[in-house]
Amino acid sequence: MLGIVLCGGQSLRMGTDKGLLSHQDKLWAKVAADKLISLNLPVKFSVNPLQQPTYAHYFDDQQLISDNPSLDVRGPLLGMLSAHLSDTEEDLFLLACDILLMESRLLKKLIHSAKADDSFDAYIFTKDGQQEPLCGIYKSEGLKKSSLCFKIMRWLNIV
Repeated sequence: MLGIVLCGGQSLRMGTDKGLLSHQDKLWAKVAADKLISLNLPVKFSVNPLQQPTYAHYFDDQQLISDNPSLDVRGPLLGMLSAHLSDTEEDLFLLACDILLMESRLLKKLIHSAKADDSFDAYIFTKDGQQEPLCGIYKSEGLKKSSLCFKIMRWLNIV
């Protein structure tokens, strides 16, 4: 399983790149990465092409996954599918860089749930009935199905 910190948003409402904001002297992107590292996961950062040079100042270039320009999707889905296409055999544990208060113990429970029951394509954090898809585990087999669906939809000019 590969940990993916989603940093690739446009931050239009915020007005600044969220992943590069500081919390207790750490970048938000690094805070999220540390949580995934505590789960013994290798970590990569999903960024948009404009962010790539800036993030390369803070993280190893091999840890950066830039949005795939051939995909006709936007938002976090673009980051997820770009990460999947960079290594189609790995399950992905996504964590958005702006979910600062997520506790590591809850992330561990999510991994435990995914390992205990392998019957789903995705396992996402839920609290009080609210789903948080940007904190979740996405199985490679499910992502392969999604990638195929998007290729077909693009071919049919649906997206």
